[in-house]
Amino acid sequence: MAGLLIGLAGTILGVVCHAVVLRRLPVRFALISVPAFLLAALAAATVVYWNEIGSVHADEIIAAFILSMSVGLCYALTLFGVLYDSPTLALVNAIVGFGATGMPKAAFFDFVRDHPFMSSRLAALEATNRTMVEADDFVLPRSNLTPLLWLGESYRRLRGTPAAH
Repeated sequence: MAGLLIGLAGTILGVVCHAVVLRRLPVRFALISVPAFLLAALAAATVVYWNEIGSVHADEIIAAFILSMSVGLCYALTLFGVLYDSPTLALVNAIVGFGATGMPKAAFFDFVRDHPFMSSRLAALEATNRTMVEADDFVLPRSNLTPLLWLGESYRRLRGTPAAH
């Protein structure tokens, strides 16, 4: 149980601290710094647990480390997509950028033509049938993407990154 508590506390603290400091870091350190923040937060969580609750066994620290690094890797992969505007995020952000009416099909095809790696992502998105709905001459995101889009958009705004159009 201690490993779970330490791992969760360290991960949450590390990700929050990284997100706050990220705006001040040079871009080249954005991804490299994730493990350092997680390790520092994990060490802090271990010390707090040790002082407040009691001793921690090595196997619990190893479990906390594995949990923290696993969740941290997921955070880093998501951050990579946000920082470097992955084709999927760029496509979804472009569609969402047109608001509730949707993206005109002409603008959509212009966007895909102007971004070389979009065609492979578009094929994957159409194959899963989860991302877009075509309505008349507009392309709209499916409703099941709303929580994911909100999370990505909130993080993009927190970082101060401009929206892709």
